[in-house]
Amino acid sequence: MEPTLGEKVEPRGVAYFTDASALTPAFGHPPTVILGPGEASQAHQTDEYCFMASMEQAAEAYMDIARKWCD
Repeated sequence: MEPTLGEKVEPRGVAYFTDASALTPAFGHPPTVILGPGEASQAHQTDEYCFMASMEQAAEAYMDIARKWCD
């Protein structure tokens, strides 16, 4: 994500629920990354929204990951 965000990214935990917390142990604890656009504070809120720029940035990141995966 560093090339996409233009800054150093450090692994960290999050203070919200994600299905990854259940699926990671179910699949034998593979390395897990939660990656998606938007602000965590907006998730599952009434009138939840995500800025288009964040959606475009996420699409760019997903394409970059896919290209690297296929190399």
